[in-house]
Amino acid sequence: ASIVVSMIALTALPQLQAAPLTIVENGTGLAVIVVEAEQPKAMKAAQALQTYIEKMSGAKLTLIEEGAAVEGDPVRLLVGQTEAARKAGVKIPSGYDTTIRPDIFEEEGYALKTVGRDLVIGGNNDGHYKGTLYAAYALLERLGCRWYFPDEWGEVVPEKKTITVPDLDVVSRPDFAVRNVNPSGWVPMTGKERELYTEWGEKNGFNFHRFYPMVGDGYVGYLTPPLEYFETNPEFFAMNEQGKRHHAEQPRVTMLCLSSPGLYAESVKSLRAAFAGEKKMNNVDVDELGFGISPPDGQPFCYCEECRKSSQNFRYPRYFERPFQSEEFFRFAARLAREFPDKIVATMAYSIREMVPQGVDIPENIKVMYTSAACDVLHANDSQLWRRRDSLRNLKDWCERSPHVTIYDYNPGFVIGNWVPERDTANFAINAPILREIGLKGYEAEGRKAFMTPWTSYYARAKFLWDADTDVEALMADFYNTFFGAAAGPHVQAWWEACEDVLVNSPMQAHEDFFINHIYTVDFVRGILKHVEAARQAPASDAQRERVEAFALIADHLMAYADLNAAEMRLDYTAAAAAAGQMVALENQLHEIYPFFIENGPMQERFYFPAGRQKIFATHAAKINGEKGELVAPLPLEMTFRRDLHNEGLVFSAQGKGTFVSKPKAVQNVQRLEGFGEAMAAQGYEASARVLSIQQMKAPKAVIAALDLHAG
Repeated sequence: ASIVVSMIALTALPQLQAAPLTIVENGTGLAVIVVEAEQPKAMKAAQALQTYIEKMSGAKLTLIEEGAAVEGDPVRLLVGQTEAARKAGVKIPSGYDTTIRPDIFEEEGYALKTVGRDLVIGGNNDGHYKGTLYAAYALLERLGCRWYFPDEWGEVVPEKKTITVPDLDVVSRPDFAVRNVNPSGWVPMTGKERELYTEWGEKNGFNFHRFYPMVGDGYVGYLTPPLEYFETNPEFFAMNEQGKRHHAEQPRVTMLCLSSPGLYAESVKSLRAAFAGEKKMNNVDVDELGFGISPPDGQPFCYCEECRKSSQNFRYPRYFERPFQSEEFFRFAARLAREFPDKIVATMAYSIREMVPQGVDIPENIKVMYTSAACDVLHANDSQLWRRRDSLRNLKDWCERSPHVTIYDYNPGFVIGNWVPERDTANFAINAPILREIGLKGYEAEGRKAFMTPWTSYYARAKFLWDADTDVEALMADFYNTFFGAAAGPHVQAWWEACEDVLVNSPMQAHEDFFINHIYTVDFVRGILKHVEAARQAPASDAQRERVEAFALIADHLMAYADLNAAEMRLDYTAAAAAAGQMVALENQLHEIYPFFIENGPMQERFYFPAGRQKIFATHAAKINGEKGELVAPLPLEMTFRRDLHNEGLVFSAQGKGTFVSKPKAVQNVQRLEGFGEAMAAQGYEASARVLSIQQMKAPKAVIAALDLHAG
C-alpha cells in the first residue's frame, strides 16, 4: 500500500509533536466522537468506534454530528471529512473520477492524524469508496482488536480499562483497487451469514464492489437473444461441426457467430438503445460506465469458415480440445469498444480465450477479467513449474496490453472436493508483490463458506490486497499467538505449516484435491498429529481452548481423508465409505461450533464431495463383496511403462518386410548461416521448391508504412 507515516523530531519541531491521547481512563470516557454531518459512511465508522471502544473498556463514548454542542474540552475523535479536520489542514484522500484512464478507481484511502487534542479519522467516502470505515478499523486494530474470521467467534477484543492513542500521522492507500472474495452457492449461505461476512470483510479492507461493469459467462448471448432473433437471423448464431446453426433456450449458454456483419450491427443498435434507456438487455449490465460481454462457459466455438479464419487457431499447450479463439472474440470486443469509446467494455480471458490475441489492438477502454486455465494452487508465482510459469506469463502479457486487468480465481483453490487444508496464505504472500509490480488492478475471487479449508486465506488476502508488503511471518505469528494463545498457537501453526510445506514441495500441479491423494498420506497425517496433541496440552483461556478443539476436528478430518484414499487404493470400499461418513460427521460437528467452517447441503451429495463419495463407495462395495458382483482381479497400484518407439518416430514398420530404424528428423541449425537445401542435403534429404500460385495484390496500410512504399 501507499502508506506515509510522518515522524517528527521532538527536538527540531517540539510545537508540532502531539502527545498521546487518552480517550478512556480507568473505564471512564475522556473523548467524544464527532462525525461528519449527514454522511452515512462516516456515521457507520463512528458507530464501529463507539461499539469496540465500549467492548474494550466498558466506556461508551458520546457520539455527535459535527455542529452539535460539545461540553467541556474533551479529546475529539473527528470521523469523516469534517470541517474541523479541513481547518486543521489535514489532507484526507477524496475524489471518484470515472474518466477512463490507467489509474481509474485508485483514489481510495484514509488518514489517521493527531492534531493537538484531536484525532482525525477520515477517508475517501466518494462514489463506492469506504475510506473512513477502513480508517476506523485501522485505528481499532492498532489498539489490539482483530477480526480473523467472520462474526464474533473469529474476533479478538482486548480488555483495556485505559485506552491511549499514540501520536499518528498516517495516509494509507490500497495497492489493489478491486478487492473482493465473494462466496458462491456451492456451499449454502444464509442472507444473515452473507451480511456478517461482508461486515467482517470491510473490517479487514475488502471493498466488495466490482467498480467495472459486470461480466460473466454467456453475457454475449444477450446481445441478440435466441428466442428473439434465431428465426429471422440464424446467421447471428454459431455453426456446429456439422454445418448447422444452433442455439440454446437461454442466451447465457448460446454462442454467437462473431464474424457475422449483421450481428455486429444489431449489437451496436441494441447497446445504443440500452444506453438511451429504451431497451433492457437482461443480464448484460449496461450502465453509465459500460457493459460486459463474454462467450458461455466451457469451449463454445463457431465452425463457420469466417470465424475459423478470424482466429489464429493456435494450439497452445493443450489445456483444451479446441483451438484458441482469442483473436475472434477480442477482435469483436475491440470493435465494440471503439464504437463506444467513452464506455468500458468488460471481457473475460478464460477458457479458449485465455491467451492474449495476436494481431489485435486492445483499446484503452477494454477491461479484462483473467481466469487461468493453467491454474495450480499448490505453488506460488515464483515457481518454475510450467503451469504457474504459463499463468504468470499470460497475466503479464495482458497487463502490458491493458491497465484494467483483474484476476478471477477460486478460494478454496480446490474448487470442488473434500475440504482439505490449502496453502493460499503462503502463496498469496509471494504473489501479491509480483502482481502489484506487473500492474494488476485487483481480485474478484469466487469463494466458499468453507473456512476450514483456506483457513487464514481470506484474512490474509484482505491484508495483502491493501498492502502487498505485509510481513506474512508477523501476520501469522500474531494470528496464532493471539487466537490460540502463546502456548498453543505455535503448535497449531506448526501443523498448518507442515500441510503447506508438503503441498509446495510436491511437483504435482493441481487445482482439485483428488490429484493429491498421494501427498496427504496416512503416514504424513499421522506424523503431524503430535502438533495437535501438543496444542491440546498447552495452557489456554476457555475461548482459546475452544478454538484449539475446533482445529483438532479439522486435523481429524484430514486423517479421515487420508484413510479414505488408502482404503480406496486397496479396494476396501467398505472402509472407504466409513471414512467418507466420518468426514461428513466431522464437517457437521465443525458447523455446529462455527457455521462458517463448512455446511453440507444438497450440492454436497454430488460424487466429488465426501457425502457423495460415501454413496459411491457403498455401491462399489456391493459390486465386489458378492452382494451384486465379485472382484475379478485388482490392478497393481504401480506399473512400469516403456517408451513406444513407433510413436516417437524412432522406428517404423513395413508390412511383410520388418521393422527399421527411422531416418533422423530433419532439423536446421538456425545459429549458423546456411540455406535450407544445404542443411537438408547434409542430413541425406533432397529439398525441392515448387510455385503453387503467384498474384499481385494491393499492400495493406501497415505494410506500406513499414516498408516506406508509395500507396497504389
